Amino acid sequence: MEEKRDRLTRDRENHMLGGVCAGIANRYGFDPTLVRIVFVMLALLSGLGIVLYLVLWLLLPAQAEPAPRREVVRENVEEMTDRARQAAEAARSAAENARQTADQLAEAARAAAAAGREAWQRSGQERAEQTARSAGEAATEEVPSAAAGSGSDAAPSAPGEEGPTGFANSSPTPEGSEEQWPPDRPLPSTEAESGESESQRPA
Repeated sequence: MEEKRDRLTRDRENHMLGGVCAGIANRYGFDPTLVRIVFVMLALLSGLGIVLYLVLWLLLPAQAEPAPRREVVRENVEEMTDRARQAAEAARSAAENARQTADQLAEAARAAAAAGREAWQRSGQERAEQTARSAGEAATEEVPSAAAGSGSDAAPSAPGEEGPTGFANSSPTPEGSEEQWPPDRPLPSTEAESGESESQRPA
């Protein structure tokens, strides 16, 4: 138990906000933590704890020596104003830090997204190049095989045999030898000459 005091005052040495709970604990011999818990429960349940704390902060003096009530209230108002200003500055600083942290996280997220997009595009280009290279290699392998197949199909036939077109294959005639012509067909030159001789023959 805390040592009792003869007068109810705010404790500025062991305070957490205004020293009200510590002053009450010192006056009546309670544990300051227990008094703070009671005020917090009243504030959460009905909001009465906040109002009661502010009223006691405004009316209770911060020193044990007697002082005029008006002077006590004025000093307490100034102290509350200073504490409120400090709290506002702390909140503003925390908000600024939070904003900077959010900006940094957003910048990091944008950089990560850009890096991922670039890596995806690079991988897509590599896949496209690999596909084109594979297609080119496949086409290069198919061309010689097709040429070999066409060469084997179009092999020249022996003289006198029918070729792919259905006509007899004739080899080049050596000089001094007559070209063989089917016996059932007249020579073109003979037909032309006979025609010319008949046209020149007198009627």
